[in-house]
Amino acid sequence: MSKSEKLLVKFLESPVRSDLTFQDLKIVMSNFGFVMQERAGSRVAFTKEGEPPIMLHKPHPGNELKQYVVKQLQERLRSLLEQQA
Repeated sequence: MSKSEKLLVKFLESPVRSDLTFQDLKIVMSNFGFVMQERAGSRVAFTKEGEPPIMLHKPHPGNELKQYVVKQLQERLRSLLEQQA
């Protein structure tokens, strides 16, 4: 299992992990074909042709993602996995 596959499993685990970082998210999203675009302030959007953008704030001052963000991402990641199947 590759590092990106292991990260995807971590993102989909329940209960939500508190050690997932923004860098981890960038790796997972790039494997789904999304490109990160910087927006105003700490906002970023992950975009992909034909998909609605995923918009969120970069975590700060630390690098760990908030649990509510991971929960929202879990729904979207599961949907993306279903589309690939």
